[in-house]
Amino acid sequence: MTSAPRDTSELSAQLSEHMNGYLYTACLYTVTKAGIADHLAQGPRTAAELGEQTGLHGPHLHRVLRYLATREVFREDEHGRFALTPMAGLLRTDAPGSLHDPFLMLGEDLYWKPLARMYDTVRQGRTAFDDIFGAGFFAHLQTVPETASVFNAGAAGFSRLWNEHVATSYDFPDGARVIDIGGGTGSLLREILTAHP
Repeated sequence: MTSAPRDTSELSAQLSEHMNGYLYTACLYTVTKAGIADHLAQGPRTAAELGEQTGLHGPHLHRVLRYLATREVFREDEHGRFALTPMAGLLRTDAPGSLHDPFLMLGEDLYWKPLARMYDTVRQGRTAFDDIFGAGFFAHLQTVPETASVFNAGAAGFSRLWNEHVATSYDFPDGARVIDIGGGTGSLLREILTAHP
């Protein structure tokens, strides 16, 4: 049995939403970099108040926050004040399971510039990263410590989301030897040893 064909206008709206996906990511990066979720932890604020606290332009910040409110990242009340939602709470630096550092990492030019050259990558069959930055990914990170720091924090943030699941989903045999190879902070190894002392 085949499903009924979907309305073209519905498909067009859905595709348009996908087409603007980069805008959503850019807005999330902007509020994360400015620490908006941390500022809202004390209660609702207007975009003007948040602009004063963060050094951002209030009217432009208002547009970003309203856009994110349509995605249920923030909530706007009848007085034009924005508040945290459970989703926005994950952008706080002190939240359990925080995505603050991963969002900062994914908003860096390290990711954006190569993505803008996706067509070239697929056409040529090689990454455009080397052409843009003059070196491979990890070689480039060795030359820019600030970016490497953002990358390391972001990668560790992603790891924290999965470490416990990995550590508890595998039945390590008694007396097993576990070796953590490949950089990072050793957080997965710590989680494994905590779950299987």
